[in-house]
Amino acid sequence: MNLETIETIEDLLTPLKRASKRFKVNIDTPIKDIEKTLNSLKKNKSNIHELEIEKDYILGKNIEKARKSLRMSQLTLSEKLKCSQSEVSKIEAGDRPLSEEKIKEIAKILSKPYGYFFQD
Repeated sequence: MNLETIETIEDLLTPLKRASKRFKVNIDTPIKDIEKTLNSLKKNKSNIHELEIEKDYILGKNIEKARKSLRMSQLTLSEKLKCSQSEVSKIEAGDRPLSEEKIKEIAKILSKPYGYFFQD
């Protein structure tokens, strides 16, 4: 069972309850602990997702700022990156997550250090 496939607490607890009956083990207390842990994990997973979205937004805005400081158009940047202007627009809007390699490529094109793009 994978945490990613668990939609509800029952998805995890049902097999545990079956196993406890089969082996005649009382698991009520551990189940309550599992429920608390799962709820905490789900909350953290949501927070991580929000942080990733914020990171992509900051990254995109800093790419846009660096591009504009060079008076470079999105079209010119897209040609250098070998992608569409629409792709550059999505990157700058924070709608397109970037790999480390792509960020390094953009940093080189825009003559900025890698870390520049992560400044808030």
